[in-house]
Amino acid sequence: MDTEARAGRFAADILGSAPVEMWQLKQRKLSAAYLSPERKALPSGSYDPEGYWLGFEVTPLVVAFNTRSVQGNDIPKSYQDLLNPKWKGRISLGTDEYTWFHVMLEQMGKKKGLEYMQALARQEPQMPGSSSVMRVQLMLAGESAISVAARGRRVTEYKSQGAPIDFRIFDPYAGEPNFVTLLQRAPHPYAAMLFIDWILSEEGQTKISEAAGRISLRQGIKQKPWIQELFQKEFVFLSPTSIGPNLNAIVEEYNQVFGIQKRS
Repeated sequence: MDTEARAGRFAADILGSAPVEMWQLKQRKLSAAYLSPERKALPSGSYDPEGYWLGFEVTPLVVAFNTRSVQGNDIPKSYQDLLNPKWKGRISLGTDEYTWFHVMLEQMGKKKGLEYMQALARQEPQMPGSSSVMRVQLMLAGESAISVAARGRRVTEYKSQGAPIDFRIFDPYAGEPNFVTLLQRAPHPYAAMLFIDWILSEEGQTKISEAAGRISLRQGIKQKPWIQELFQKEFVFLSPTSIGPNLNAIVEEYNQVFGIQKRS
């Protein structure tokens, strides 16, 4: 988008993306405010009060575990339980779980949050890469017992298929929305607004859930049966205004805490 704007070419009407990109678009004046009336059916925190982004789906982050390895009273009941010595070396975490990390620090408070993360790092978590799906598959193969910040949609899908997997939802319950935004100088702005209204409407959100298998944000939408398990608690949504201007510092802190070496 930035390249097209510098070239004076404005071919797109709307854009869907993650929180950081939404912040960057607003800062570069590439997005436009549009307060869709359909936002009233969205949960608080999932859209910008000024209308620069509106959430249309969410990725919940859960704590998954291999039910062959973790059973009964051993099943963790909170993030604090992950600090038990018996889980040392048996937890997996992604190399770039910045959403989860940032939500945890915001909700726990910076000082307490960093203390917790440092204690979790002393548990020597396995960090095989950035893919949550790969980490969950490795966990199912017995490489680890618990997967932190696992993508809830995939976990519940595997569970519904009979895989030896279950999950727990701990506070804070991080949810990363995907947002849609109207673009500045959109060639078809009114059609774009109508499409945004539709994708947030009951019909559009039902299509997202049923046809695309994604997790709808609109209240009252019937989700797939296994997805419904992810709505036991309310999400703490990752805000573009929170992570956007602080991304570099968040990445640096995460890498420092968990000993991730930057590539040259």
